[in-house]
Amino acid sequence: MTRRVRIAIVGAGTAGLAALAWVRKETQDFVLVNDGAYGTTCARVGCMPSKALIEVANSLHALRYFHDAGVLERLPSGPDIASVLAHVRRVRDRLVEDVLKLTDDLGERNIAGRARLVAPHALDIGGQRIEAERIVLATGSRPIVPDAWRRLDDRIVTTDELFEQPSLPQRIAVVGLGAVGTELAQALARLGLRVSAFGRRAAPCAYYHPTLEEALRGALRDAVKQLPFERAPDLAMCERPAAAALG
Repeated sequence: MTRRVRIAIVGAGTAGLAALAWVRKETQDFVLVNDGAYGTTCARVGCMPSKALIEVANSLHALRYFHDAGVLERLPSGPDIASVLAHVRRVRDRLVEDVLKLTDDLGERNIAGRARLVAPHALDIGGQRIEAERIVLATGSRPIVPDAWRRLDDRIVTTDELFEQPSLPQRIAVVGLGAVGTELAQALARLGLRVSAFGRRAAPCAYYHPTLEEALRGALRDAVKQLPFERAPDLAMCERPAAAALG
């Protein structure tokens, strides 16, 4: 059976949902095809849960500052990491619900399944053929775990999985010092974990200006004493700031 539409959008993540919003302004003759969880990378595993984690970590860090400054007489006991992660998931889930409202009224235009591009203007989704004048490919990406690291089994966790963990160990290595890796490393350290951070390049967040690099390194070290930044040449295979190895 062949179904013909003007536009087919493959992927319901950040780019796919943005494309959906624009397409709906022009035509209702479209389909959205998605395999797996709906919702943007930002909402599910990126900016939103990471910012919820950072907010908790910064609040705890502020309490330590007030204690050292004499404002607080004593500090509360250390954070319950499992409860912190549960809080992050609750915040994340509320935000994802808002994102998913974009697909609530699509009906038969919303197809759950893995699409294969079988011709310049044709898709196959589990035996159903969709022919479209235009196809928007917004399939997204996923973190890369090098084959050699897979022997670590459940001790290695990507950013796609980090916020789903029931808890975290007291020692953690963050591999990749881009914006995501640097933020998570600082937040986890402020929550009291012992963090080591490794990057393909010596400069965190890909800063190459020596003054900026030194300022960022100094700010991180001043704020979080247990956050040593180390360069690990043997980890140079890691191209993306997307892997957190737990130990």
